[in-house]
Order: sequence, then C-alpha cells, then structure tokens
Amino acid sequence: MSAKEYLDSLRFPPDARRLLFDVFAHSFFNPEARMSAAELLMMFHFYFTGNPEGLVFDVARAPFSRSIWEPFSRYLEGLGASVKLEEPATQIRRTSNGRWIVVSDGSNIEADGVVLAATVPALQKLVAASPDLDNPDWRKCVGTLALTNPFVVWRVWLDAPTLEDRAPFVGTTGVGELDNISLYHLFEDESREWVDRRGGAIVELHAYAVEESYDERALRKQLLDALHVFYPETKGARIVEERFLSAQDCPAFAPGSYADRPSVDTPFPGLTLAGDFAKIPIPSALMERAAAAGFLAANHVLAKLGVEPEPISSIPGRGMLSRLPV
Repeated sequence: MSAKEYLDSLRFPPDARRLLFDVFAHSFFNPEARMSAAELLMMFHFYFTGNPEGLVFDVARAPFSRSIWEPFSRYLEGLGASVKLEEPATQIRRTSNGRWIVVSDGSNIEADGVVLAATVPALQKLVAASPDLDNPDWRKCVGTLALTNPFVVWRVWLDAPTLEDRAPFVGTTGVGELDNISLYHLFEDESREWVDRRGGAIVELHAYAVEESYDERALRKQLLDALHVFYPETKGARIVEERFLSAQDCPAFAPGSYADRPSVDTPFPGLTLAGDFAKIPIPSALMERAAAAGFLAANHVLAKLGVEPEPISSIPGRGMLSRLPV
C-alpha cells in the first residue's frame, strides 16, 4: 500500500493532515503516491518514539567544511590514513588472495576491506563496471534500487532583515512546493558576520520531491512567493547573491521494495555497503540510517581484525500504544 492510500484511509481533516503528516512525509523526499506506507509508518515510529522531547536539531556554528570535514580529515591523516578527494573510483576487483583493489583515475588501492558508501547512481555504476562482483542475486538487488523525485535547495542573500523573533528553522506546508525555511544568520557564524557587516538576511529555502519536469523559473517564483507568505517582511527585499542546487540522488521507497533492498553485508567477504538506501535491522530515518549503516559496515570490516564492534542503540520495535487492549 502506498503512503497516500494509507493516509487517505485515516480520513483526517485536510489541515490536520498537512500539519501532522505532510511535513514529515515530504521530508523523506518521496511523494506520498509512490512511497511505501510501511516505510512511512516506520519513519514516524522512529521520529516520535526516539524523540520524546520533540525534534530538536543541533547544528554546527561554522560551515561543515571547516567545522567537521577538514578537522576530521586532519584527524584521520594523523592516524596514518590517506584522504583522497576528486579521485573517482571506477571499478572494484578481487585479488587471488581475497583482498580488494579499488581502481581509480589516479591510482589503484589494495585493501583488506572496502565500504561502498555512495549514492544509488554511483553505486550502480560502480557495480556494473565490476565483473568480479559476480553474485547475480546481489547485483539484481543493487540494480533494482530506484531514485525518488529531485530536491531543490535555494540559498539567497537578502538586503533586508527578517524579524528578530523568527525561529532559525521552520517546516512549512500548504503553500506550494516550499517545505522549510532556514535563517542561516541566526545559527551560523559566517552568515551572522556577513549580516553584521552588510545588513539583511541569509535565507535557505528547501523543496523536497519536486516533479522531474519542473520549470526552474516557475519554482523559484513559487518558493519566493511562499517565503513572502510566511515572512511578509521579506517581500520588499532584493536578492544580492544566491546559490541554487537541484539534485536527484535520494533513494525511492516504493511499496513492496523493502524485500529486494540490499543490506550492509554482501556475499563478498570484506565488502560492505553503507547509505540511506541500505536495509538495516533497526528502525531509522534517512540520515540516521546512513550513519547506522556506516557503523555496521565498519563493524563488519574491523571484526576480522579482532576489534570489538561499536554498539548501536535503537528504539523499541513496538510503540507503547501496542500494549493497550484492542
């Protein structure tokens, strides 16, 4: 059953449905009509059981490149690791002694273990180019992974401020394609410094699961019009700088697709998968699934070296209402 069919069966009033379900359903990047109802229920269960105090986001004060990825790269390099960027992997090979070779444009890397932590298109391209990954059932599972609709992120630098009491992040629904508004100058130092120098505001608008044939000019107008509805003080503001990103690399979760989804472990010793598309044994949403799959993949790789696995905590598999008499 699709998520739309399930939500339709509940017969919620339209406003209540938009408030309670549509905001979350869209944040999974999948349109209701083509998303599994079971997947939707699992993600709701994860969010509401795992966050009794509500959804509170901890965010970095500096851009992720400076606050997370660059320090993390330096930490790894201090331990003897090599971090290679802008060097795409093109093929995975098996050696006669059970090791792996990652073939790239720059060099070949031989390793005891490999984690394929890639988007669905990149994973499928890599597997298709790697005949040594010769298990037909597993290749079929990877090949059946599908993509959902595109998403759009539009960040604009405005020459007029937002009201001082605005929240840094809000989810939106019911006004076109706009799904949330982020005011970067309220939580990121770099953006705050720009606003302190120049005045104005830095606003990011997100649209999830837009139609593949969307018209960019029309979508930009729709997002801006929706911003003006929610934050009318921005209506007269002029855009002095912008970044517009559109991508289509998030996994689809169609009804019935769970059975064929590949898991973290593979038929090949030393080779594992990680990502938000992977089938894992605990309830999770997308970012959390990617992180949990990464820990599970690392545990698989390190187990042969005698390293104790990293424990992964999860929520109860059943909700508290399931204990009530029917």
